[in-house]
Amino acid sequence: MTTAPARHRSASKGPVSEPLSSLKSKHELAIRLTLAPGLMIGPGKIALLENVRTEGSISAAARAMGMSYKRAWELVDEMNSTFTKPPVVTTKGGKTGGGALLSDIGLELIRAYRALEEASLRNFHTQFADLRPQLRKRAARG
Repeated sequence: MTTAPARHRSASKGPVSEPLSSLKSKHELAIRLTLAPGLMIGPGKIALLENVRTEGSISAAARAMGMSYKRAWELVDEMNSTFTKPPVVTTKGGKTGGGALLSDIGLELIRAYRALEEASLRNFHTQFADLRPQLRKRAARG
């Protein structure tokens, strides 16, 4: 037996809102933040951080994303050089092999970005609800 996804009730509004997974499948929202001069954080860097967390290395994270190791390293270096403590901590290779893990700052970057993304997507859904019926149906792009 399959249960329906949990629905969330807004604290300030009475109606029940759709679960985030449902909103993501209907709408696309890309957030890019300028955290400091020269450092923008967006979906690509957040995905890289998430892949470093799950894969345990920059090279494996890059492979999982279809990105070159050089590009992944450049993005990590950009993030690491902007914060007082690096979001991605690396260990050198050798007999035990190298690796990478996220520091508390890296984990907080993901958490804060995903929370902002969720809140923004819910707000988008609310703000544009009246316009949705006015959209013309178009063939999906391939």
